[in-house]
Amino acid sequence: MEGLIQSFIVFFVSIDPFGIVPTFLTLTNGLSGNLRRKVAIISSFYAFFVAVFFILLGKWLFAYFGISLSHFK
Repeated sequence: MEGLIQSFIVFFVSIDPFGIVPTFLTLTNGLSGNLRRKVAIISSFYAFFVAVFFILLGKWLFAYFGISLSHFK
């Protein structure tokens, strides 16, 4: 359970939902409420699939390109 909470915190901080709100509001300025909601839902799905892609294939992808954890330090 503790690992799940730590993972959630890492993802929450990485995604920064509160920090992206001003950008989203600026980019969707002038759209109707329904269209803005549709854009938010579609964007959330894309973000989810990108995150799942890197969760499942990130290690392999980094290994393929020769990137290790020491490159991030």
